[in-house]
Amino acid sequence: MEREEEIEGVKRLLEEAGKVLTDIDKKVFEGAGFNVFRLCGVDHYETMHSKILAEFLNPQGSHGQRTLFLECFQKLLKEHFKFKGEFSDRTSVTTEVSFDDGRLDILIEDESKKSICVIENKIFAGEQPEQLERYSKWLKKQKFEPEKSVLMFLTLNGREAWSIKDQELYQKLAYVSQDKKPCLVDWIDSCLKEIGGEDKPFIQSALKQYKKLVINLATGEQAMSEAIVGVMKGKMEWARIIYDSYEKIKKVIERKLFLEIGEQLSSHGLIIQSEYDVWEGLSATSSQGERGWGWRLREKKKNKREIWLRVFIEDECQVGVFQPDFVCKKAEKDFVKWCENNRARLEDGRWNVLERPYPLWRTVSGADFPNIEWNARFYDKIETKPTYRDVVKGAICNNVLLLREELEHFVQENP
Repeated sequence: MEREEEIEGVKRLLEEAGKVLTDIDKKVFEGAGFNVFRLCGVDHYETMHSKILAEFLNPQGSHGQRTLFLECFQKLLKEHFKFKGEFSDRTSVTTEVSFDDGRLDILIEDESKKSICVIENKIFAGEQPEQLERYSKWLKKQKFEPEKSVLMFLTLNGREAWSIKDQELYQKLAYVSQDKKPCLVDWIDSCLKEIGGEDKPFIQSALKQYKKLVINLATGEQAMSEAIVGVMKGKMEWARIIYDSYEKIKKVIERKLFLEIGEQLSSHGLIIQSEYDVWEGLSATSSQGERGWGWRLREKKKNKREIWLRVFIEDECQVGVFQPDFVCKKAEKDFVKWCENNRARLEDGRWNVLERPYPLWRTVSGADFPNIEWNARFYDKIETKPTYRDVVKGAICNNVLLLREELEHFVQENP
């Protein structure tokens, strides 16, 4: 009887929460009007927001305003975040900058002014273990003066980061402020003010629509959180059951998807090689401490040569070589050296060339999605939209096969 009451309670809670979500979605987005950013499907993708922001901040950006937007951002940093650095028309603004312990969302760096700013951008994705801790250590190694160096944690509502112990080592920045503190919308407003007049309608329209988008996102999240808390009162035990089931459901969905991908790859002579005897889906961390690796693949040929590949994920799906000493039993230094010697060609093909543990990898992307973000929205889409599921599987398979082609180049050049 207790079990039946529990099941019935969970069902009622889900129904009530579903009504709240439907109502919030209607209130937030109804009447929002045409918005080019939402139309392009970039509203909740952190990587796409990072690229948009980087384009505005870049002095060489297509907006044609040179340092204007960067100067507005510099003013925000100076007035509210104790930043004493300077940026100029020689400032570089880049996204997805990889280093040994991670990847920086946005890097703003000016060697001539000895100033640097790192922005970690989180909209709906969670933090990785010790993520900001690692970014802070990387920033310190760059040997810029502390007052000219800043690590920004950009979130919808300016929340604290849990992936760093010392909260003084970074600055919180909200897309939209909930407590009248400076936020990204303030920067957008300052950019619009500096442009002035009506002689730059395209840039003005882009800034206004982007402002509208982030306000909708932030307002929707806050409204949803408040409404959901109201629904949960007195029903936390049922909520705990749902929460405990979330990771299990994810694993079931992941396992099914990756086994289907494995079937596609088997026709190309690749065999799934699990880390364990029984493959159990995407794991939270690997034995090497990397978040979210999938599985390895093994290719066997008549000469007994084996090539090991790995599909792994962080906030997105990546395909790469792991532990290159597995490749034809060649020494790791041989493969790393080969990657470095072919860096220009590989980078032209969107490959990232690094040292271990992943000396060669790329982000899986396609025409139908900028990248794969392993969040609740993604799980819903691959489960409810067969066409999208096929596109994702095809993109992962194609990237694996492209990686195998590069390994073949290495093998042929290093018999």
